[in-house]
Amino acid sequence: MAILAFITHEATSYWDLRYVVPRRVVTPIDQHVHNYLGAILFMVLSFGLVLHCPQFSALLGANAEAPDFSLTFKDPPLSMRYIVGLPSAFCVTALWRGTRERIAGPLSSRLTLIS
Repeated sequence: MAILAFITHEATSYWDLRYVVPRRVVTPIDQHVHNYLGAILFMVLSFGLVLHCPQFSALLGANAEAPDFSLTFKDPPLSMRYIVGLPSAFCVTALWRGTRERIAGPLSSRLTLIS
């Protein structure tokens, strides 16, 4: 699933840039943020492959074990504080950034291009 998410993310970012570049200025900050997000996804994928190496090799057919696609609960389960807290932190951060952007105006109108 993570491999598919990574490939989808890269394809979507390519499509997004092909659409956006002729229509607005893509700043270096935009590029760095996107590269950072791609790196996080790649890091998660890498950690998953390292932690579940036998299953990854089974996906490639290099293991006698069959790939296991069943959905199972984590043992031990994640705490409710983690399940609620992490998404809430992301939502609060996005709300704060959106509110700040609305008050200050769009970033594109605040940028000055040096030629």
